[in-house]
Amino acid sequence: AEVMRVLCFLALASVALCFPLDTDSTELIKSESWFSLMSWGKKDKTTICEDLDWRKVSFKKAMELPAAGLFTDLHGTAKWETSGMDVKDDEIYMIFDSLAYIGKTDQMMQYRDPNNVLITHPGEAESDFEAIQYSHDTDTWLIVREAVPTDEDETWAPYVVEAKINDDNTYDIVRECPADYTFDNSNKGWEGGLYFSKDGHRFFLGLCEGNHCEGGDKGKDKGNGMAILTKLKLDDDGKCLWEFVQEVPIPKEAEFQDYSDLAIYGENLAVVSQEESAVWIGKLDTELWEITGPGVVYNFPRDPHCEMIYCNIEGIVFLDEYRLMTSSDKAKSSQPYGCVDKDQSVQVFYLPSPLGNTTAVSGSNRGKPAVGRKAPVTV
Repeated sequence: AEVMRVLCFLALASVALCFPLDTDSTELIKSESWFSLMSWGKKDKTTICEDLDWRKVSFKKAMELPAAGLFTDLHGTAKWETSGMDVKDDEIYMIFDSLAYIGKTDQMMQYRDPNNVLITHPGEAESDFEAIQYSHDTDTWLIVREAVPTDEDETWAPYVVEAKINDDNTYDIVRECPADYTFDNSNKGWEGGLYFSKDGHRFFLGLCEGNHCEGGDKGKDKGNGMAILTKLKLDDDGKCLWEFVQEVPIPKEAEFQDYSDLAIYGENLAVVSQEESAVWIGKLDTELWEITGPGVVYNFPRDPHCEMIYCNIEGIVFLDEYRLMTSSDKAKSSQPYGCVDKDQSVQVFYLPSPLGNTTAVSGSNRGKPAVGRKAPVTV
């Protein structure tokens, strides 16, 4: 068998030399190294796609559309850095890091559907919006600005904008309140978050982008994700503050270099990472305010060479126990060209198994899944 493989390799080389092929065919032969040709018929498990039972830990794409394809009136912009998203009455509301608009579409996500609209606010340009949550108790929307300069030197704090959407597809800002938590890096603030109303109090769980809630090398120390629980305080003089309550560590099974958003369905909590092109799903206990594992790490689809193509997933929301919807930021100039096709878009993916019914998967970061209620979160 080894002799036959050698002869096949020599025969292919002779054909390439004696009978010039078209460019694509020649490149194909040149791309097949001696070692890859000698390994025909052998299964060399060298990538994550081969090391794992891929079907059990990867999403399947149901639909996808560039964010710019949703809307008829693009308001003169070609930059659609989609970030956070949430669901109300089966409609999807999304925000943009680069725009002060709120986009609205239904779950069909039809191209240029006139029912898809951009909800605007006068005078806003660059928004720094990273997360959006519907506040069911006040019929308002909470939108997170990642990091705003404070009065102290070289520190930044997240701000939560509370907005009311009007019938004419505009929104008004009700209040804008800082969070009682500061960062020393303007690009590593709150990337995502979740809102809860409980016992007459309003809570916001803000997700830090970097590990240890830090930037730099420490922020890339995998497996040290953190969320910050805050509670809204309103003073009689009109001042407001999302007061610090406690840090909520993300289990080390979510061994990510960065963290870009949170989503919840019943007790099931999803944490998404841009850098890893993956989602960890565990549980959130809102009595103890504790995130628990081991959970399961799921991967977004990859190309035939197992390279990442969903490199910039910023927002995530559960549609039901079977499906989740995501949004992607603009690809960075330093990223491979394979990332560009999926950037500035919205997607719907199917989970390999419904929440609570997934079989356990062995291997690093793969444990038994969380069992959650098949219903929207209520606290």
